[in-house]
Amino acid sequence: METQIAHFGQTPEQLFYKPHAQKNEVVDKTQWQAAKNKKSQSKLIYLICNKNKVVSIQEDFTLIQWQIVKNQQQFQIEKQVQLPRIHFDAMIKYVLPPILVLIEQSTVLFGGNNNGTLLYQYLDNLKVQGVIELESEIINNHCTVTVLESNKQQNIVILGTNKGLVYYYSKILQNKQDIKQEELLKGKYVIYDTTSQINSITISEQLTIFCVGTQDGTIFLYNLYNRTLYRFINHPKRLPIYYLALSYSPLPCILFSSHDERVVAYSINGFLLQLLQVKGNIEYIQIKKSPINTLVVITDNNVFEYRLPFLDRLSIVSSQMCTRFVQATKQISIYGCKSGDLRVF
Repeated sequence: METQIAHFGQTPEQLFYKPHAQKNEVVDKTQWQAAKNKKSQSKLIYLICNKNKVVSIQEDFTLIQWQIVKNQQQFQIEKQVQLPRIHFDAMIKYVLPPILVLIEQSTVLFGGNNNGTLLYQYLDNLKVQGVIELESEIINNHCTVTVLESNKQQNIVILGTNKGLVYYYSKILQNKQDIKQEELLKGKYVIYDTTSQINSITISEQLTIFCVGTQDGTIFLYNLYNRTLYRFINHPKRLPIYYLALSYSPLPCILFSSHDERVVAYSINGFLLQLLQVKGNIEYIQIKKSPINTLVVITDNNVFEYRLPFLDRLSIVSSQMCTRFVQATKQISIYGCKSGDLRVF
């Protein structure tokens, strides 16, 4: 009884040394509901959700804003626009397209320019375009933005470049008139900790941390608000960090992957928790939030879901149609498809 009281509410100690027995539940994909896009059937390359709005971008640069119907697992198209086609720097290998949609500002940011700039497009008026100069203390630094990320509230934007510079912006203009007159992003801070290309960035407001994954296999952990470097973690095989995720539950941990069909889990203190072999080429990973968070891994053939932190498999969907995943609510999960449609599960 004394032992039970002393350890009440804590994770059972054996879970840190021996994972649960693995389950092999196969999910019936006929349970998925489809949100159809009738005008464009191009592959979905970008997906974001904020509050009750979902925005998707397809390979042909068709942008669709979907409205989540209240209390239903259904969507209706609210806005569909054809964005100007951006030709990203062909000399750079991008893990994911260097795009970020700011939903409240109705604005799309585009990286991939080799002249040290960031472009933005105002969705309500496609004639309104802007350029953000990525100035730094390095003279003649013409870098290319390779990855963009924001926090959930979208009041912090972080960019990574091919030369290892990380740009942190703490203010996003809200007034549409200001956006036409000034740069969209303000409060810039530049981080110079690496010269290796930045491939991935992830943010956890619960842990007040953001992580940066590089081409040379290093992950840098920073405080989200004062940008202090906590520590760095190296890939066990020094492979490039392509996909990166942070989870706070049930154990604060970092999940990452290269193109070697493996997912690696580390505690944020730098201890290796698991090295998992996955069948198929990994195309995307994302945290699915619940009382105990799980990891969704999308490959070229399947969608896997794993229990954290030891990556015990919970389910598998045999599917070649999924490319992206976001979570609208704890009850609604959204998958983007190669056909450009959304699948709700």
